[in-house]
Amino acid sequence: MAARSDMVRSPEDGTESPRDRQLAERTLRDLEWGELLEGIAGRCTTSVGAAAVRELRPLPNEVAARRQWAVSSDVLELSRLGTQLPPLNLPEVTGAIQRIARGGVGSGLELHQIRQGLRAVAELGRFVAQHAETAPALAEHLATDPSLRFLREELDRCIEDGGAVLDRASAELARARQQVGVLRQRIKARLGELIGRYREALQDTFIAERDGRYVLPVRADAPFRVHGIVLGSSGSGATLYVEPQEIAELGNRLKVAEAEVELEEARVLAQLSEAIAPSAPALLDALDACARADALRAMELYARAVGARMLRWGAAGCVVLESARHPLLALQGISVVPNDLSLQEGRGLVLSGPNAGGKTVALKCLGLAALAQASGLPFPAAEDSSCGFFEAVFSDIGDDQSLARSLSTFSGHIETVRDIVERAGPGVLVLFDELAGGTDPEEGAALAVALLEDLVARRAAVAVTTHYERLKELGAESESVDNAAVGFDFDRLEPTFRLELGRPGASSALAVAQRHGLSSSILGRAASLLPEVSQRREKLLRELENKQVELEALRAQVEAEKERQAELARSLELERQRREERERRELSRAGEELSRTVREARAEVQRVLKGLSKQVRDRQELRQAERTIDEAARLVALGSELDRRTRTGATLPSPVELAVGHRVRVRGMNTIAEVIEPPERGQVRVLAGVMKLTVGVDQVELVDSSSSRRNTPVERPRTGRLATDVQELVTPPRTEDVTLDLRGERVEAGLGLLDEFIDTLLRRGENVGYVLHGHGSGAMKNAVRSHLRELGIIRLARPAERDEGGDAFTVFWLS
Repeated sequence: MAARSDMVRSPEDGTESPRDRQLAERTLRDLEWGELLEGIAGRCTTSVGAAAVRELRPLPNEVAARRQWAVSSDVLELSRLGTQLPPLNLPEVTGAIQRIARGGVGSGLELHQIRQGLRAVAELGRFVAQHAETAPALAEHLATDPSLRFLREELDRCIEDGGAVLDRASAELARARQQVGVLRQRIKARLGELIGRYREALQDTFIAERDGRYVLPVRADAPFRVHGIVLGSSGSGATLYVEPQEIAELGNRLKVAEAEVELEEARVLAQLSEAIAPSAPALLDALDACARADALRAMELYARAVGARMLRWGAAGCVVLESARHPLLALQGISVVPNDLSLQEGRGLVLSGPNAGGKTVALKCLGLAALAQASGLPFPAAEDSSCGFFEAVFSDIGDDQSLARSLSTFSGHIETVRDIVERAGPGVLVLFDELAGGTDPEEGAALAVALLEDLVARRAAVAVTTHYERLKELGAESESVDNAAVGFDFDRLEPTFRLELGRPGASSALAVAQRHGLSSSILGRAASLLPEVSQRREKLLRELENKQVELEALRAQVEAEKERQAELARSLELERQRREERERRELSRAGEELSRTVREARAEVQRVLKGLSKQVRDRQELRQAERTIDEAARLVALGSELDRRTRTGATLPSPVELAVGHRVRVRGMNTIAEVIEPPERGQVRVLAGVMKLTVGVDQVELVDSSSSRRNTPVERPRTGRLATDVQELVTPPRTEDVTLDLRGERVEAGLGLLDEFIDTLLRRGENVGYVLHGHGSGAMKNAVRSHLRELGIIRLARPAERDEGGDAFTVFWLS
């Protein structure tokens, strides 16, 4: 997110004057921009992110505004997809980095904090890289120098949490610290021996430290002296802390070793600071990117809290808001009546109606929408809302009274109005609350009309609130000025807060006074003093208000009825889906029953085949076998089609026109047959190989319409080929002789074994084979089936049925 403050430019030379800045800051104050930003900043996780939000100002041109709009849009799109910017641990280290860049040396704690900042940079970099394709504008906005990774790695190597320098930072430091450790151990060991020797002279048996040197607590009244250096005493004076003479030399050596450690630590910190200094600009930019990321994350949380979205870009100087709500009221959790508002360059909008009815809220909504669009912030309005870029937004909302400058409220207001009029023009939004108020009503109304006409003529977009009837009349008479009214419910004596475009609103001062408890005698007297024309106008506006309230109530009833009808439609659709699901389950159960019948039919076919593999003894036995296979094949075909229908939800095919001699495919049998008898009662007689089958017309598919064989007598094949032809249609039993087990084999070796197996089957005269590959990862299974499809001698290959071994097997037929 970016922070700028030059929405207003001096018309003469393009520079910003002090008065320009005053007007710009006044607008931000009038529209409570700071309060809105504070509501967003409170959702930041870091102080630097919150500071970035508080500094946010509208951007100076449309190009910059659109760029920031794209960044914020990316953030909200990621949120819609369930992804948020990560919360970052980002300490305030700007001052330390700037000092290091000037040649200073950072402390261990400061370098640790810089290390934390670099870790936040790395975390942000990973997020940006992961979502760069989905959010390109965000990725560009938060890009950082990748070479900072080396600086982070060096700090990780040398600095631990808390800021201490690690031993591995330098070999000299590790050696010096080791020496310190050895000396301390020797001193403690020697003191342990001395405690035993001087026990009667000691106040206690612990080892203490004074001024970085090891001492023993010696009694002031000890029966004998402990030779050494007294480095302190207790508060009562009863205990002297003495460094025994025996360890003095070791203590001196320890102090020297500790000094060497401190010098080496200082050298390491200086070296690290020197490494940071050249990277300071890139590091500050990266930390600023982290602050911007935290600000954007807070913006996304705010948008979710108030239901805000990025407004679409509209024409310059135009704003169209649908179902808009004031963001500050939404932040406070106040129930807000959404309203439609629109304004464009070279037009005026006159907002009228009762006090506390929402006129000023609507006025501020227009201004905040323009500021939000120019700042890349979302706004709580409906999806079709749009806003163009405004080069400047000016407002006068509130009291301009100044005792120091001897200005009345009206005088201060006129000074502000004068300065705004001088700067008004195309691409400028002007907002006035009670334009030319605070003076004689007749003169004030005339002045307000003249000001509004002048501002519209300058091609500014202008919105004003008023109680002046002359301004309301201008809205009705002028082609370039529109009226808008905030409603008032005269039955309940309270405003509706709903804005109605295209009509003026009644001020309803007497009704508001009645609501607030003013006596009826005073109200009656006031009403009697009103001019007759005012009374008639107020009555007409009141009737219009009441009609509007009734219309709103009727509209609410219509919406409620539409919702009831929609709910009824949803209920009916749900019931339809449930009914279809019940039917599907019933069909599935029927399919399972039929599948069981099919399996039994297949078993019967196998039994018949075994019988036919011997000599067929007489024609009666042959005809009985044909009838058995005929019925089995019909069940197989029907079962396959029903299974397909229950799995896919498809409908059975429509019957086709068939004639004797047509070639057809029998569904579920993978074979071509010839029609030998005309269809009758939905059944047709076909010849498949040597089998004569009676199947449903809807169980066959026409292969071609050729009738070349219609008048050709069908030659009945010899009985000796019956078993062979039937075996081409029905899978023979799986035995070890026709089964290849590839479990445990690698894919390449397995395919070689498969080729050898096929050669063996061909030599033996077999026409069907099985391959057992199991399930596993699926690699062998997929390779086998793909390989079989590529071999020209394979007529058909398919997964085995459940009663044939299931998907762990593949069965294939040889040409």
